[in-house]
Amino acid sequence: MSLRDLAGLAAGAVLAHRLRSALTMVGILIGIASVILLTSIGEGARVDILSEFTQFGTRIVGVRPGKSTTVAMGPLVTTVRKLTLDDARALERLVGVEKVAPLTAGLARVEAGSRARSVFVVGVTDSVLDVFKLEVRQGRFLPAGDPRRGAPLAVLGPTLKRELFGETNPLGERVRIGGQRFLVIGVMAPKGNVLGLDLDDRVYVPIASAQRLFNKDALVEIDLIFSEGVGVETVRAEVARAMRERHGGDEDFTIITQKDMLGVLDRVLGIELGADDYVTKPFSPREVVARVMAILRRVAAHPPDAGNTTGTLRHGRLTLDTDGWRACWDEAEVALTVTEFGILRTLAAMPSKIFSRDAIIDRLHGPGFAITDRTIDSHVRNLRVKFAQAGASDVVETRAGVGYRIGACAGA
Repeated sequence: MSLRDLAGLAAGAVLAHRLRSALTMVGILIGIASVILLTSIGEGARVDILSEFTQFGTRIVGVRPGKSTTVAMGPLVTTVRKLTLDDARALERLVGVEKVAPLTAGLARVEAGSRARSVFVVGVTDSVLDVFKLEVRQGRFLPAGDPRRGAPLAVLGPTLKRELFGETNPLGERVRIGGQRFLVIGVMAPKGNVLGLDLDDRVYVPIASAQRLFNKDALVEIDLIFSEGVGVETVRAEVARAMRERHGGDEDFTIITQKDMLGVLDRVLGIELGADDYVTKPFSPREVVARVMAILRRVAAHPPDAGNTTGTLRHGRLTLDTDGWRACWDEAEVALTVTEFGILRTLAAMPSKIFSRDAIIDRLHGPGFAITDRTIDSHVRNLRVKFAQAGASDVVETRAGVGYRIGACAGA
């Protein structure tokens, strides 16, 4: 049969069944258009998140406390040694490092007159301007000097300034941060949002003032910017060597480069979803965004807030540091994801209450958590596995098949 005969036969079949042929063509067109549309949306989301994420530059390396020890069944115990200002000074002396910005932070209430707002209070030095490409729109930034001798000075983000002072000039005014008085000396230029975090709704204070305010001498992280022409892996190796020397040879810290974080972003947007979920494909664009934010938030400076419980929760042999987001069984820390910690914190805050799945989801509602009714059971199972490896078998109880409650936490 010739090509002409095949073409004639095909045309005859199409004309003989016009409606079926038309519907088939429409289905094919819809399928192609859907693939193109979804691909375009995904790439647009990737470019948008990437632009937010790289606005600080591409030569940043972060050092954070803690190093997970893994076994065959996954992460078990995290060894943590504090990061200090002396660590930051040691990194300043490395070849190729231009600026080092030690950082500590916490949530506190900022008051000005009759107005008040709970925001992140970020303790920094003047180097943070260069490391994160921040600019001051009005007034001046925190002065240079010994980071151990912070004065009660504050620089407001533009959102916080607007909420507290409106259109009034705040320079020279006094605000109360966590009950302590600070003098406003500047207002930052707008920086926008990064993955749902408003970088303009915060206040910057000297790092020593923040340490006194939150009664802790440890740093949340140390960020540095390295010189152009220096390889990021070279910088990583030098930072690791310097930190090991200061920490007695132990690698009890985590070094994160922008390449690492962008790699996470690419894997997530490539539908390789992360450890916060136990599903094989996304259910909606909203859930994909939630998972992106949850995974990246774990390596960001500030964990999300779940509820209003702060301080330390103790229940049997279980201890939860709700400010530092650490879970310990006796003296051993158990490495949990943000979502796993949030579930455990919710249950431990009300030991006698049975929480349904919906109630837990409502308590953890926010962009920092990747949790749905489909995944909550998997998170609880993973919690049990991790604590079982630490010698606990009664951390979370299933009650009447309808919900969860914190267990006795008495032992195996």
